[in-house]
Amino acid sequence: MSEGPAYGDDVLQMVKTALGQLSAVERMLSDGVCCTEVATQIAAVQGLMKKIVSLMVRDRMTKCLPEKGEEELTKALQVLIEKTNK
Repeated sequence: MSEGPAYGDDVLQMVKTALGQLSAVERMLSDGVCCTEVATQIAAVQGLMKKIVSLMVRDRMTKCLPEKGEEELTKALQVLIEKTNK
C-alpha cells in the first residue's frame, strides 16, 4: 500500500454507499427481482463508482503530482486513461 494523504470523508462515504447499493443488488438477484430494476440499481452503482474515481484522481492531482514533475504527471495520466477505459 502506497503512502500518501488519506482520501476525504466524502470519498469514504461514497464507497460505503456503493457497498450498500451492491448489497441491494445481491438481495435483488437472490429474490428474483425484475431485471430492469436490478439493471437500474447496477447503473446507480456504476455512476457512483465513476464519481469516486473522479474525486480520487482530482485529489491526487492536486495533492501529489505537483511535487513530481512533468514526467510523473504524464505517467499518471496514462495510467488513469488506461484504467478508466476498461
